[in-house]
Amino acid sequence: MTIITLGIFFLLLQFLISNNRVSGASMQPNFEDNDRLVTWRNFSSKHNDVVVLRAPKTT
Repeated sequence: MTIITLGIFFLLLQFLISNNRVSGASMQPNFEDNDRLVTWRNFSSKHNDVVVLRAPKTT
């Protein structure tokens, strides 16, 4: 039963939800620096939704 639960949790994290951290003060006053967010990966955004974008890696 534990293996099945871990498998479902892994699939959810891999394809449906994402765990993100706020970096910087750009989201204040709604979110503070280092706040954690759990977000849906694929959704239809509406007005006032928070959208998380990954910054490109710098070399």
